Amino acid sequence: MMPMKPLQSKDFSGPGGPGPVGVAPKQRIDPSGPGGPQWIPVPAENPPTSQCYNCGHAPRPLPRSGDLHAHVRALERHFPRAVPEPVFIDHMAHVLGMHGFTPQTSINLVSTCRDEICRPFTDYLDAKCAVPSFNISSLAGTVSCGRTGFKAAMAHSPIAGGKERYVFWVAPHMALSEDNEEGKCFRVGRPSASSACGALLAVLGELKNGRVNVMIDTNDVEMSMLKQQLMGHLQGRVPTLTELTYATHDCIVEGVKRTAASAVDMDKCEYIIISGIQVHAAFSKNMFWPGSITKYSSRGVENLYEEYSRSVSTWSASDIIDYDESQRVPLHVQVPVQELNYNGLATIATNLKQQHWTTRKKAVMQFFLRMLVMWLPLLPLFIFGRRRRKMLGF
Repeated sequence: MMPMKPLQSKDFSGPGGPGPVGVAPKQRIDPSGPGGPQWIPVPAENPPTSQCYNCGHAPRPLPRSGDLHAHVRALERHFPRAVPEPVFIDHMAHVLGMHGFTPQTSINLVSTCRDEICRPFTDYLDAKCAVPSFNISSLAGTVSCGRTGFKAAMAHSPIAGGKERYVFWVAPHMALSEDNEEGKCFRVGRPSASSACGALLAVLGELKNGRVNVMIDTNDVEMSMLKQQLMGHLQGRVPTLTELTYATHDCIVEGVKRTAASAVDMDKCEYIIISGIQVHAAFSKNMFWPGSITKYSSRGVENLYEEYSRSVSTWSASDIIDYDESQRVPLHVQVPVQELNYNGLATIATNLKQQHWTTRKKAVMQFFLRMLVMWLPLLPLFIFGRRRRKMLGF
C-alpha cells in the first residue's frame, strides 16, 4: 500500500503563496481589479481570513468565536461523526488496505455531485492512487450510468491474485452556513451566499409547493430520475433539507447495491461500497459524514464500519480548524470543542431508515387514527341495526 501523504496546515492568504498557519494575513484577493484578480492590502482592523484547504480560493472572514463553537456543535448534531474529507479518506485507505484493496490492486468508482465544490474529494482520492478513479457521478451524487457503466469501470480494474477489486465511493452533499442555515455556502466570485445542493433544494421547493413533476424531461434527464427515486422513498412526506439529503444517500446506496449485484461475477471479483454525505462547512473545509462501509465477496457480506470507527477513534472535532490561539479562537472556545471525541463505534443511527423509524411508526398510527375517525360515526348505526335485528328475531 502506498504511504499516506500527511496533511499540512497552510495559510493561503499571503501574496507569496502558502505559508504556515498563524501568520497574520496582510493582503487579500480583489477579483474585480482592472487587470484581473490582484492582491490588495487588508486594513489592520479586518478579522482573520480562512480559505479552502483544498485549493486556496479567495479568502473570506472567519466566523466569530461564539459562532464557530455553535457551528461545530450544529455540525455534530446534523451529521454526527463527520470528519474532514482527507481524514476520512486516509483512515478508509488504512481499512481498505487491510482487506487487500490498495491503489495497486483496485479501482475507485466515485459518485459525488457535479458541483465544483465537491471536486476536492475526488482530487484528494486520486492523488493517493496509482489508478485514477472512474467517474460515475450525476446530479446530487446519484448514479445513473447503470450496469453498462459499471461493467466498463470494472473492465479497467487491476487483477491481483486472480481477482478484480472495485471500491465505490458515493455521496450526496449539503452546505451548512456560519449561521447554521441548511444549504447555504459561499463561492468564489459571488458576493452573496449560494446554495448546495441546488438540485435537492429544487426538489424540496416542489415538495413544499405540493406539485412534483416526475415525468421524464429529455432536456433534464438526471433531475427527472432524481425526483423519481426520491418520491418513492419519501412516501409523500415533506422533509427538511438535511432529511432529504439523508434520503438521497439511502437512494444512492440502494441503487448502487442493486446495479453492482447485476453487473459482477462474485467468483472473479470483490468490491466495497463506501457511502456518506459531503458537508460544506462554514470554516471552508469539506467534511464527510460516514454512512455505510460494506464489503461484498464470494464469502458473503461484511460490515466494515466498526473497523473504520476504531481507526478514526483518536480524531477529535477540535482538529477541524487550524487556528492560532492569539488570532483566531479564544482559549475558552477550545475546551468544549475538544469534548467531541470518538470512542469506538458510535451508538447513533447510520442511515435514514433507522434515524426516522419513529416517524414511520407515527405514520402508521396516523393511518389507523384516520380509519377510526372515518368509521366512528357509523358505530351507532351498527349498534342500532344489531339491536333492531334482535328485536325482530333475526
